[in-house]
Amino acid sequence: IFYSPEYGMTTVLSIAADMSEAKDVVMAIETSHYAMLEGSLLERFLGIQCFAFLFMGFLLIDNARDFKKVIYCYRRTCQQGQDHGDMASASGSPTPKSPTGEEGLKGASEEAGSDKAW
Repeated sequence: IFYSPEYGMTTVLSIAADMSEAKDVVMAIETSHYAMLEGSLLERFLGIQCFAFLFMGFLLIDNARDFKKVIYCYRRTCQQGQDHGDMASASGSPTPKSPTGEEGLKGASEEAGSDKAW
């Protein structure tokens, strides 16, 4: 890393060597130059960064609220499913075991004396 204060420039010199082969050595050289921000450019950059952090905070709060809603709906759905299962077992009707309700329909059709679920 080289820095020249008279020009306000920082230079990064990267040298990489691959010596994994016995015969050849592969070298890669890269230089990157970075200009220093000062005055009005620095103020503008800091202002933009402050807005970026502010909006990132808004997004984080919004995501946290949405996550809280998803958890609430999930718990409410699970609670309703348990309540529905308790009522069905108390009344003696079979409860569906799969999302399509095949198990419950099969039990209902067997009670009716039919061989097919549908």
